[in-house]
Amino acid sequence: MMPIADRLCNQKLLHGKGPPHYAKIGAHFLIGKPDCVNPMRRFQTLICLLLASHLSAGCLLPANTGLSDSPRDSVISATVETQLREDPQGGLTGIIVATEAGMVTLTGTVQKAERKARAAELARQVKGVKRVKNDLEIHADVSH
Repeated sequence: MMPIADRLCNQKLLHGKGPPHYAKIGAHFLIGKPDCVNPMRRFQTLICLLLASHLSAGCLLPANTGLSDSPRDSVISATVETQLREDPQGGLTGIIVATEAGMVTLTGTVQKAERKARAAELARQVKGVKRVKNDLEIHADVSH
């Protein structure tokens, strides 16, 4: 069965008979030009539908899809290790850094409580770090 708008175009009900933008087929009333008479209307409708589908697509994604601005865990670990190694105060080499879902775990030993706190502080400054678990142990070097 042919759509109403196509039947109107084929039967030329909107051309020459009655008001120029009004037609009745059975129980259906059509006000305005059908799409075949006004191709710009069909184009505008298509654009609106595409725009609406693209704008609503983000709402359909689950909250935790991994599609975010935060870096991967491996990048976070590497960046934290670099920050620890390049700290001007020193004493933070040999710390093991592990990252899972943005949570950084620091393990190893340091000589002072200040160094332990500094390591956690540097880790928190890295983009993508959500939480820092500081498992560093303090062992004062008695040989000095």
